[in-house]
Amino acid sequence: MKSRNVWRWTLWVLGLLTVSALTQFRPATVAESVPNTTRAGAAIVASTSAMTLAQGDIAFTSNRDGNSEIYVMKANGSGQTRLTNNAAEDFHPAWSPSGRQIAFASTRDGNEEIYVMNADGSGQTRLTSNAAVDYEPAWSPSGGQIVFASLRDGNIEIYAMNADGTGQTRLTDSTANDAKPMWSPDGRKIAFHSNRDGNYEIYVMNADGTSPNRLTHIAADDAEPAWSPNGQRIAFRSYRDGNHEIYVMNVDGTGQTGLTKNQADDFQPVWSPDARRIAFFSNRDGNHEIYTMAADGSDQIRLTHQAAVDGHPAWSWGSDEGMIAFASYRDGNSEIYVMQPDGSGQTRLTNTPAREDAPEWSPDGRRIIFQSDRDGSDEIYVMNADGSGRTHLTTNSQVSGTTLSWSPDGRRILFVSTRDGDQDIYVINADGSGESQLTHNDDMDDYPDWSPDGRKICFTNNRTNSPDVYVMNADGSNQTRLTDSSAGYPSWSPDGRRIVFTSPRTTPQRLEWEITVMNADGSGKTVLTNNATDEEEPTWSPDGKRIVFRTERNRNLDIYIMAADGSGETRLTNDVGADYQPAWGGSSQPEVVVFLPRIQK
Repeated sequence: MKSRNVWRWTLWVLGLLTVSALTQFRPATVAESVPNTTRAGAAIVASTSAMTLAQGDIAFTSNRDGNSEIYVMKANGSGQTRLTNNAAEDFHPAWSPSGRQIAFASTRDGNEEIYVMNADGSGQTRLTSNAAVDYEPAWSPSGGQIVFASLRDGNIEIYAMNADGTGQTRLTDSTANDAKPMWSPDGRKIAFHSNRDGNYEIYVMNADGTSPNRLTHIAADDAEPAWSPNGQRIAFRSYRDGNHEIYVMNVDGTGQTGLTKNQADDFQPVWSPDARRIAFFSNRDGNHEIYTMAADGSDQIRLTHQAAVDGHPAWSWGSDEGMIAFASYRDGNSEIYVMQPDGSGQTRLTNTPAREDAPEWSPDGRRIIFQSDRDGSDEIYVMNADGSGRTHLTTNSQVSGTTLSWSPDGRRILFVSTRDGDQDIYVINADGSGESQLTHNDDMDDYPDWSPDGRKICFTNNRTNSPDVYVMNADGSNQTRLTDSSAGYPSWSPDGRRIVFTSPRTTPQRLEWEITVMNADGSGKTVLTNNATDEEEPTWSPDGKRIVFRTERNRNLDIYIMAADGSGETRLTNDVGADYQPAWGGSSQPEVVVFLPRIQK
């Protein structure tokens, strides 16, 4: 195995014309003529500002520990962690759309087969099993299928299978080599490279293998297509300039533009989930390392720094998961923190003697608004997602409570103020200008939250002597009551079909607050939690599948997470300080969240 490994990496360094060298760390014994390339991957964002845009981790392959294994790192290159550990070769990782699994190829059972494992490296399971080589897995957008390349029919063809390995079906049928399949974001098309017309070019076919269409027509090799997240562009690697460079084009093949230009070779582009960055690998610094750049080719930054070869980048689309911002008293006063959805990576963003709370992610995940009394009164501030660039947005606005909400387009912010004597809902532009009052009620208006389409606002009002959930148009008109008993903390689901809120449950001892969900018209109310404590401040995950909330069930304020149906409750924070006001966001998808002070009972 050691001699085979040395041979594989020697071929890589020499840049032989093999598909193995082109797209992954595969044995060079497979004679697959394709463009000159190396097996390395793409990287993620390296600057702080870029990191805030690109959610998710990067999986990659490295031989830094003696043979090729799968590693994972954060978007800025930190936290590099080994996931596989065996004497065989593991390579070509591919994240599932949920970010919870990684498909990869391995020689551990004698020849190259497709495997899958959990994102932490556990549960490694073999999906394919035949005497030929199977490699280059890529997930469908739904996560239900995996396409891959295989030599089982004597030449390289593209196959598809269910995510559990069943239903393996051949999609291409030519005498040439068809490889590097990549699904379009809508799941309708598959891009790949093929030498069926004499040299390697980029093609696109329907997801069932029909109607292949050639996109590039250059005498030099074009290969390694990668769809942008919005499906509008395809990045690829080209040899048209005499060495391997990264190019981008429209999905119809027009507008082919070079992004990199240097004397070294750049390979295997991979888009960030927000389409603002492209990761790739390059030997420009004398060794194959992972880099990232802006989508226009600027801001090229190196992420890995190893004497070994690092490659096979795969960007996690766990951006659907985003991050959770929250407030905590763990360090003596209320400050803003962020963490991963599993509770890991808890990081403090603010650090002042003042009170900082009510965090709320901007829809693009780049900024966080929050409330602070650092200047003597409660006002609204904004900062970058890493805590830098804090800016004062309001002055003497008499901000009330702890409720802030971005509009889905990121242009406006809802807040509550008592400046006119009553507690009403106001809106300002994201730069602090254009302040306008939306409600003019004698009773208390609170907890405003924008609907995902930006047309409605849900909120609470106590005009019936107890707070109830209402909905109104974005201009404050047509206020309609949805609940008929005490309720608070309303928050729209990402699809706009449901609203989660808190409602009271009377026990022999006291009144307790539980997490409840209803349809957007107020029908179908369902209580999700049932504990002898208060469960409050619910907010949805960006994909609408989970709800995060805070609870007192451990005689301390902590943050929990559960499925949208109330199952699978899991504790995320566990410290002596109070953790509260969870705000799920930080992804490239719009997400609106509500968090408010305790309702007096």
